[in-house]
This record gives sequence, C-alpha cells and structure tokens, in this order.
Amino acid sequence: MRAGTAQICLVVAASLAAAVSGASFSLSDAKQFVYLAGAAYCDASSLKSWTCGRACSGPLPAVPGSITVVQNRTMDLQAFVGKLEDGRAIVSFRGTRPTKIQDWVTDLKSAFKTDWTGPGCPSCRVAKGFYEAYLALAPDIKVALHGLNAGTVVVTGHSLGASMAGIAMMDLYASGFNLAPAHYTFGQPRDGDEVYASTFNS
Repeated sequence: MRAGTAQICLVVAASLAAAVSGASFSLSDAKQFVYLAGAAYCDASSLKSWTCGRACSGPLPAVPGSITVVQNRTMDLQAFVGKLEDGRAIVSFRGTRPTKIQDWVTDLKSAFKTDWTGPGCPSCRVAKGFYEAYLALAPDIKVALHGLNAGTVVVTGHSLGASMAGIAMMDLYASGFNLAPAHYTFGQPRDGDEVYASTFNS
C-alpha cells in the first residue's frame, strides 16, 4: 500500500471511530497515534530507550525510562505502557505479524465468541482470540499503569493490536482507570457483539 493511500485509510478509519464514540476527530491526534501504534512492533530494548527509528520519531514521543514492555512469548504478544511528554499514559498493542503462526491462530480463534468475564459488561460476548490475547497481558499492563501515576490513559493499536486496544478500553475503564475521551486504532476487526458495542459506545 502506498503512503498516500495509507494516510487516506487512516483518516477514514479514525474518523469513523471518532464518529461512533461521539468524540470529535483530530487529524493531528490521529497522526500521533499512528506513530505510537507502529512503535508497538519494535523490539523491547529499543522501545525502552525510545530509539526505535521512524516509529519513535512522532510528534508526541514517550518519555524514555517510563516504558514497560509487556509480553507473552507463548502467544507471541507484545504491548508497551509508558508516559507521553504531555503527561498522559499510553498503552499500545502490537498487531499481527504475517510470519508468526501464533498471531494467525489468535486471529482465527476470534471468529468465535466467548463471554466477557470482567467488570462492566456482564451480558457481552467478545471475539475469543482477541479477548484471550488481551487477558494474557492485562495484569502486567495494569501494574505498569499504576506505577506511572498518570492522570489520563490513551490506548492504541493496529490490526490484532487494535482489537486488543478496544477490549482494553472497556476493561480499563471498568477497572477505574481514567481514560481519555478519544482514542485512535487502525485496521481494527470487530471485537464483540451488539451488546458489547452498545455498552462500549455508552
């Protein structure tokens, strides 16, 4: 995909997300989140020092030394938690890597629905693979967020990471974290059923 096409897709996808959530769309915010979503694909050492090349060169960088990389090697999952220069906390989930079989297994399992077991959405059914992937990282993500003492949390991700981000927004909000009013995800598959969507949008 060419860069220009990717930017158009970004704007359309992010505009739709903002419209559904009731938040106003900001192109500058969307561009910031593109970099932050891309950074989740970097290796752990370059993430921690925020030296991961182009993905770490966005207009709103994370603060080096604030970053915790959360992984589940069995399921080939990665996210990072850190503090942005504007004081907000960021959670960014890595998406599907085409050469990693376990990522495809997670994606395929998401064709099936399972019950939401956390707070905030007792009658919801969500994509099994995406939900299990998020739950595998959630405890360490929450510990890292508590350690940052940041007032507001923003969440992003691409592809598989975007669906995990959507689930994270619901869970973190229900768990008492102060989420920002607008978040941007990219290439996000559907996370759950109509009850989940209605609860999410409320």
